[in-house]
Amino acid sequence: MARQYTNLFELSTDFTLYLNMRTGSPYNLAQFQAVAKNRFTWFVDNWSSLYPRFVERSNGDQSVESALVEFDRAIQTYALGSRLNPLENNENFILFYPFISQILLTELRLTPEETNYINTEIDRVRKFTTTDLRGMVNFIREQTALAAALLGKGDPDGLKIYGLSPVKKQRNPTFDDFLQIERAIELQKIIEGVIFDLRQQEDKPPNLLEISNSNIDTNSPVSVNTSYLSYTSVPFSGSLESMAQTYLGSKDRWYELVTVNNLQPPYIDEVGEKFPLVSPGGKNSVTIEGTRSIDIPVGQKIRVGSLKFKEEPRIIERKIENGDGTITLYLSGIQNLTLLKPQEQAYVRILKPHTVNTGSFILIPSDVRSSISKTTTPRSDALRRLDKALLSFGIDFKRNLSTGDIVSDASGNWEYVAGIDNIRQAVYYALRTEQGELPFHVNSYGITFNIGSVWLGSVEEAAVFADSLKSSLLRDRRFSSIKNLSIKVTGNSIALEMIVYIMGSNVPIPLSFVV
Repeated sequence: MARQYTNLFELSTDFTLYLNMRTGSPYNLAQFQAVAKNRFTWFVDNWSSLYPRFVERSNGDQSVESALVEFDRAIQTYALGSRLNPLENNENFILFYPFISQILLTELRLTPEETNYINTEIDRVRKFTTTDLRGMVNFIREQTALAAALLGKGDPDGLKIYGLSPVKKQRNPTFDDFLQIERAIELQKIIEGVIFDLRQQEDKPPNLLEISNSNIDTNSPVSVNTSYLSYTSVPFSGSLESMAQTYLGSKDRWYELVTVNNLQPPYIDEVGEKFPLVSPGGKNSVTIEGTRSIDIPVGQKIRVGSLKFKEEPRIIERKIENGDGTITLYLSGIQNLTLLKPQEQAYVRILKPHTVNTGSFILIPSDVRSSISKTTTPRSDALRRLDKALLSFGIDFKRNLSTGDIVSDASGNWEYVAGIDNIRQAVYYALRTEQGELPFHVNSYGITFNIGSVWLGSVEEAAVFADSLKSSLLRDRRFSSIKNLSIKVTGNSIALEMIVYIMGSNVPIPLSFVV
């Protein structure tokens, strides 16, 4: 588990060791302070061979060259008879870190005591969980808030958020002060990215396609298809087996529908659970008991109704958890929810997450090869590359897709979006931005006309729109290519389907939008 940190140096050392373990990189001396601090005499004895190596490492970097001058001075002072170990001082350790980190453990002849210490540290860090990493993030936030306050640049209420007492300004800030705070914030972002990656792995539902393939006899010609290029969206009706029979040619391929649509048991929920309103509805909000708040995420489709209000579907756009144990949901659609009254048994019907029901839509793989066609399950290294690429796509502020506002949680903190959801958000805002709307991207980002303007659906319009959208998306350097872009008119809306490829991955990601 993580330590009770007293400074950012301890935290960054732990996190660096943790990253090395995850990436399989070799361990270096800087990651084990107790060993490094007792190894100064080793540096003195081997300085004639180490110094040219460190000079090459500096490579013209003025700050690193300056640190090397100080390291050389400390070595010469020790050689002249001083017995002061500069590595015992954390500031010196940080100053000499670029050089200490170059020394791999394999270069040293470790004592049994050092080996035991190293193995203990590795075992401790190996057990880090998302809770430990979140503790690191909270510690960095506290330290940056405190550092800013001591320089007179902090949020007056910032320390209160972390339960710290207010402090007075102690001195005027320097450029190095701001640089250190910026580095701490960058470290925080990296840790948050790792937390997201861990949550992807921990929360990932079982791949039923892989399970079903592994249970098929190796001599059997039957296999479940696991790779598709695109999908079509159709209304759900009946059962997964009947939909698989109709669209995939075999009821046995219902596993594929489950995985493609990320469904979880019981897969189908037609009834849901009713939550009575605890107060009259607002224009676009309803308030219910909040005991099941975790099952009511923003973006989920729900239904509202009463004895006098015909049940209809809505989308949760925002939610606030109130201090009295209730939760207020802000919903999409016409602002007429004042018609919902508790005395008329007004309710919110919430379906189980990751299920489908009559009236909802389900994705059908466009590749409808016969179930007897032999295909292979995606290799684990390909899945790791995709996960890495999704992590590289980054984390952005989460936006309300209707208003464009940044979404905040019940505590007032900004929410973030990552992975596939972040890709969808990036595409959506490329769709919603008119070319010239952003002053710094006048002729590069956005489409040539807004969705929602008069749309006749002609071939010419579709071609212009498709070219404009592709050009806009490729201005976002996180996308490498856009393929199979199709446009259809559905009533007053435009349905779009496309395959996107993101930098660092050759895995096609199918997306569909109705705007």
